[in-house]
Amino acid sequence: MASGTSASITGKNSEPSELSIVLIGGRRGGRPSGKSSVGNLILGRDGFKTNRTTKSVMRQELVSGRQVSVVDTPGWWSHLPLDLTPKLTQLEIQHSVSLCPPGPHAFVLVMPLDVPSVGTDLSAEEHVSLLLSDRVWKRAIMVFTVADKTNMRPGLIRSNRQLRYLTEKCEGRFHVLNISDRGDGSQVTQLMEKIDQMVKSSGGHYETEEHVSEELKEKERTISRRAEQRRTDTLKRTTGLPKDTGLTDLRILLLGKEKSGKSSAGNTILGGRGFKVSQTGQRSAQCEVRQGSVAGRHVTVVDSPGWYYNRPLQDTSEMDKLEIQDSVSLCPPGPHAVLLAVPLHEAFTKAQRVAVEEHMTLLSQSAWSHAIVLFNYGDLLGDRSIEQHIEAEGEDLRWLLDTCGNRYHVFNNQKTDDTQVTELLQKMEEMVAGNRGGHYEDGGDVSETTSERKKIREEHVHTLMTKIQRQRTALKALFEGDVHLQYNFK
Repeated sequence: MASGTSASITGKNSEPSELSIVLIGGRRGGRPSGKSSVGNLILGRDGFKTNRTTKSVMRQELVSGRQVSVVDTPGWWSHLPLDLTPKLTQLEIQHSVSLCPPGPHAFVLVMPLDVPSVGTDLSAEEHVSLLLSDRVWKRAIMVFTVADKTNMRPGLIRSNRQLRYLTEKCEGRFHVLNISDRGDGSQVTQLMEKIDQMVKSSGGHYETEEHVSEELKEKERTISRRAEQRRTDTLKRTTGLPKDTGLTDLRILLLGKEKSGKSSAGNTILGGRGFKVSQTGQRSAQCEVRQGSVAGRHVTVVDSPGWYYNRPLQDTSEMDKLEIQDSVSLCPPGPHAVLLAVPLHEAFTKAQRVAVEEHMTLLSQSAWSHAIVLFNYGDLLGDRSIEQHIEAEGEDLRWLLDTCGNRYHVFNNQKTDDTQVTELLQKMEEMVAGNRGGHYEDGGDVSETTSERKKIREEHVHTLMTKIQRQRTALKALFEGDVHLQYNFK
C-alpha cells in the first residue's frame, strides 16, 4: 500500500482537518454530468471549466476554515462500455488519486437527474471498479445534479432500478444538487456534512497500491517517448516533399463508420454546410458530392455511407457496399486522397481495425497509398497531442497509421479558423508528391462491374416497391369494400 497516514479527525463534528475529494462521472452526447459545476460549488468559486474536462485537475480552497482539495476528472461516455473509453481518458481517471496525496477521502460519483436518459449509465460501475477498485464504493457518494429545482425528485432515484443500484453500491449515500442555484449555500453544506459522516465511518483516506502507481507512471513515460518518436518520424518522412504541387483540382473521398464525423469533416473542408449532419443518428444511404473553392483550389468532396458501428464487412448491406465502390466514379478520374474518418471520443479496438480493413477491400489495394487517417472531435484531446493518443490506444491504431504510411490529421469541427484545413491540404499535396502526382484508380472494369450491379439492384428495388404499392392499394380497397380489387395481390 502507498505510504502515508489518514488525516487527523478533529473538531466538534469530527470532520477531517483537511479534505480531499475526487469527482467522477459520465457524460451523454452534448450533456455533461455537472461534475465541474459540483466542484465549483464545493470550492465556492469557479475553479474548474464547465465546458469539457479532458485532463484530471486539482484545485484547493479554504472552506469553513479547513483546506479542501477537489480533483475533477474527464468523464466517460455513458453509453459506451469501458473497453470503448479512450485509453488516455482511462489513464487520467486512474491518475486522479495521485493528485491529492496521500489519497482522497471521498469519491463523488456525479450523474444528471433531469435528462431523458437518466439512469442509463450502465457503464458507471464498470468504470469505477476496474479503473480504480471496488474499495472506492466504501468512500463514494452519489450526487445527482439538476439545473432546475422542479426536477429535484428523490422519488425517481428510488423508482429507477439503475439509480437505485448505484446508490446501494454507495451504501445508500446520495445527495441531489441544484447546480444552477449558486446562492443556496445550504445544499452544499448538507452535502459536506454527508461527506464528513462518510469519511468518519470509512476511517481515513483511500490508499493506492504503490506498484499500481509506478505502473501508471511508467506507462505515461512510454507513451510520451513513443509519441515523440512518431512526431520525429513524420517530420523525416515529409522533409523535402513539396508543400505545393501546383494542383488546382483536388478530389477527396471520405470513408468511415457511421457517426465518425465524416459529413462534418466534409463541411469543414468546404467551409460550409453542404453535407447533412444528422442529430438523431440517421445516416446517409447514398454517396453525396459537394464542391467548392478552398485555398485557391477547386475541391471535390465525396461522402460515402458509413458502415454500421464497428461491424465487419459481412454485416454491411449490398447497397452500401455498392455505394462505397461506386463513390470513386463520382470524382473522375479518381480521388487524390481517401480520408479514413476515426472519432476520438471512443477507443480504437480490434473490431474497428477489422471493420476498416475489410471495408477498404471494397476498393483496390492501392487505395492505402492514397489514405490519410482523419481524427475527428479533436477538442476531446485537450492539451494532449494526437501522437500521445495514438500511442496510448495501442497496436490496432498503430497498425492503421503504419498501413497509411503514418499519414494523419486532426479536425476540431467546432473550430471556425481555416488553419486546420490548409494544413490538411498541405499533407495531401505531400502525399500526392510521394505518389508521383497520381490519383487513386480502381480500374475501368471494376467501375463498370460495380455500376452494372448497382443498376440491377436499383431495378430490383423499384420492382419490389411497385409490388408493395399494388398490395397496399388492394388492401385499402379491401377494407373499403371494393370487391373488384380484393384479390389483386400479384
